[in-house]
Amino acid sequence: MRVFAHYYSDETTGIEYRWRTLLQLGDSWDVCGTVVMKNPGSSRPIFPIDESDSELLSQLRRFNNAKSYTGHAWYNFSVDNTMGLVSHLIEAYLVAHNRPVEGIIQIFNLFNIRDVDLNKGLEKMLASQGESILMTTDDDINNLVPPIYLGWGNLKNNILFKGCAEKFFEKAKQDTSYLNQDYNKNPFYHPQYLLVYGNKKEKCKEVFSKFIK
Repeated sequence: MRVFAHYYSDETTGIEYRWRTLLQLGDSWDVCGTVVMKNPGSSRPIFPIDESDSELLSQLRRFNNAKSYTGHAWYNFSVDNTMGLVSHLIEAYLVAHNRPVEGIIQIFNLFNIRDVDLNKGLEKMLASQGESILMTTDDDINNLVPPIYLGWGNLKNNILFKGCAEKFFEKAKQDTSYLNQDYNKNPFYHPQYLLVYGNKKEKCKEVFSKFIK
């Protein structure tokens, strides 16, 4: 699996941003699923994609289809544990539906500050107000491609994010059947909890089975 994303580091605040994240399975560039989570975590930028790699850039620039996705370089990123679980989740769906296990898995987040510590990421938001790439919700919603998994967990009712989360939910519930139509009746388990920490719990098993069905 290869990972590509836009990346920006603010030299003044030291805050890092990652957005428009693409996980590529195999060689296909067709979108095969979408996962929406909290914020970018431990995956780190490895190197920017060089302008000389015109073939790769031509494929990546197909995804620069919104204002917040343009004007920043594409980077190759490392694969972190959460990305591996995201891949496992979408692959399970593809297998269950007899589809090729290949393509682009999109990752969107409620906010785009890169920090493995969610609390520190939330603190950094105070210094990031006004940054246009802090939250790219509207552009991300316009690019949701099913199957869509929503996994922001305990941010579901956070005053800073509930409005954006509900926007994602209203769009996603039109294209996926695993969600309860009542926002408040969904746990929105993060993939780490769904597939690791809570994978033996009946509710997690139920969510997973409904998602891949």
